[in-house]
Amino acid sequence: MSRTLTIPVSDLVVDTRNPRLVEPDKSQRDALRDLAASQGKKLVALAEDAIGYGLNPSELPIVMRTKDQRYAVLEGNRRLTALRALENPDLLVDAVQPSVLAKFKALSGEYLKNPVESVLCWVVDNRKEANHWIELRHTGENKGAGIVRWERALARTDHRGQAG
Repeated sequence: MSRTLTIPVSDLVVDTRNPRLVEPDKSQRDALRDLAASQGKKLVALAEDAIGYGLNPSELPIVMRTKDQRYAVLEGNRRLTALRALENPDLLVDAVQPSVLAKFKALSGEYLKNPVESVLCWVVDNRKEANHWIELRHTGENKGAGIVRWERALARTDHRGQAG
């Protein structure tokens, strides 16, 4: 049965069957490097946001217990990759552009002063239980069932301090 659980970042692993990976079932290191390579500057932006604001509490990672008692991140692999790169930028050597690596090295010191040590996650028993939510997250508005983007006028409105 699914539930929320606060999990140490050290117990989270990239889903090696993540659709963003060209080749599934890679090692953790290779999966992280491939995700970082495919995301490049977007991963830097995510890392900067995590340092400034923490992880988005409105988007819980979806995880599943692994055979070795860790948790595979079914939804949220970019976030985990950003955290791993902030913890150890050398993981990215020869995987990302030099400018991206330099940015992670610069950000790492700041991140390590106050690292994300644990993450509130949504734990599922199997992939099937997560599929609906992952598809809604990544396939657009879905007639209103998915994430509906704000119209331009709304997006430009200063909504800080307003609820809803």
